[in-house]
Amino acid sequence: MRPTLEADGWRSLAISSAKLDKIPGGHGYRPAVLSMAGCADAAIRGKIAPSG
Repeated sequence: MRPTLEADGWRSLAISSAKLDKIPGGHGYRPAVLSMAGCADAAIRGKIAPSG
């Protein structure tokens, strides 16, 4: 995971599993736990929509 963060400059990562949110966080990402639809939307838009 770390080489992708450094090569592409990614900081956030959309995931659909609250159980797995610690793994990307340990590699320097800011994980956002979203529904599958939210993850798909983030992939299409290229950004994570703010919650609220």
